[in-house]
Parts: sequence; C-alpha cells; structure tokens
Amino acid sequence: MRVQDDPFWEFERSGWQRAAASYEDAWSGATRMFVEPLLGAVDAGPGVRLLDVACGPGYVAGAAAEHGAEVIGLDVAEEMVVRARERYPNVEFVAGDAHALPHADAAFDAVTMNFGIHHVADPERVFAEAHRVLRTGGLYAFTSWTGAPEHTPIVIAEAAVGPIAEAVDLPQGPDFLHFSNRENAEAALPAAGFVPGSVSFETVRASWRIPTAGHLFEAQLHGGVRMSALLRAQSTDVLDRIRAAMFAETRRYETTDGSCVLPIAAHVIRATAS
Repeated sequence: MRVQDDPFWEFERSGWQRAAASYEDAWSGATRMFVEPLLGAVDAGPGVRLLDVACGPGYVAGAAAEHGAEVIGLDVAEEMVVRARERYPNVEFVAGDAHALPHADAAFDAVTMNFGIHHVADPERVFAEAHRVLRTGGLYAFTSWTGAPEHTPIVIAEAAVGPIAEAVDLPQGPDFLHFSNRENAEAALPAAGFVPGSVSFETVRASWRIPTAGHLFEAQLHGGVRMSALLRAQSTDVLDRIRAAMFAETRRYETTDGSCVLPIAAHVIRATAS
C-alpha cells in the first residue's frame, strides 16, 4: 500500500495544514530549544549539505543556514512551507513527503528532523529515505519527546485528558513515543541502513516558560494534530471539564508573574549512514 493511502498519513498532512497558523504561538517556544542540540549532532556548518525534514516554520533550516550550511527544508504541509519561506527568504523550502523524498541518492551530508518522527505514518520508511539521500558517512539526527515524568506537557495531558475524554474514532498511527525507547531506535536505524553501533541517544532537558496557565490547553486544542483532533471531537461539557483540569494541573508550575515554567525533555538520536 502506498503510504499516502494510509488514513493516518492524510490525517497528519491535513492536520498540519490546519494547525500551521497556530503552531508558532503554541509550541515554538518548546521545540526551538532543541534546534542547536540537533544541529550539533550533525556537525552543521560551512559546506555541509543539509536536508531538514518536517521543517515546519523553518527553525532548524534557518539556524543551519546561519551556521553556514547549504540547506533545504521540506514539509508535507504546504502551509508550513509558505510560512517557512516568509520567515527565512534566503533558505530553500519545498513541499514533500518524508516517506518519499524528492532528492537524489547521496545528495546530502546531513539530514535532520525535529519532532517530526511523532507524526509520520511509517517511521521505518522515513529512516530508509533519510539513509538513501545521505552520502556514506553522512549524519542523521532526529528528536523525540521523552514522555513522562520528564516531559511535563505529557504528564499534564495524562492527568487532565486521559481520565475525562470520551473515546473517539481517529486514524491510528504509530506509537507516539516509540522511539523515545533507546532499544527501539537502536534496532530501527541499522535496519534502515545506518551503521550498527553508530546510534547515539542523548537526553536534553530545558524549561519552557508559557505566558499563562491556560496556554497549554489552547496549544493542545489548536496547535497540533493528534491531541487536537481528540479534543475537538469531545462534547462541549467534556471539553470544558478537560480545560478546567488542564488549567489546574498547569497552575502547579505557576510563577509569581502568572507565567508557568514547565520542565521539558527530549532525546536527540543520531546515526551514521553506511
């Protein structure tokens, strides 16, 4: 089956088309904290040909260009590509699918993906495509949230959404945190062609300051895909209960000025192409 025929593929593609307008205000404060560790993992710098897959609004690609790399950013959601081009007019951005990259074999020295692995229909195919477009010895790196207890937004969602939300029928995708398990990453990347024993797994921790205790709920509702779809499918009463519960959980991290500081963490996973 073509991956584009998988309902989850279209669910994510169209979801990011919708969420593109809200994503930057919702989540960029968190995801941008992992840009430099990700670029450091692939030695981004002058002369490095780098492809950033699932580029979103272009933060990784833009930073890589500032480091002197020769960069292309790619995203399946055309609206994300439009926003990336507006933000970084001197960087090349293209619409394309991580499962079938529109690039020649061995075209790049480095490939990155910042949290995109959570949103693909076939991660193993995505890894194989990254390997295909890398030269021998090229570096691949991606990020994956750690999950609870280190990543507070997931802790809060588990406490506030899980016990309240009604079950809804949504397209089923891969386990969101599958590659937050070191053993899973160490098995999948060599199977896609990367050098056995080259996989490194670094945990990076940060503190994400959000302006109010209500920000996290709004980010979940408007700025993503899986959780957003779950929330938008709830009845008004249930959604109001979830909003109140998430507000209460988020307030545990409130500071004296009304903002909240959430501990967050992600793994930066790297492998070398054979």
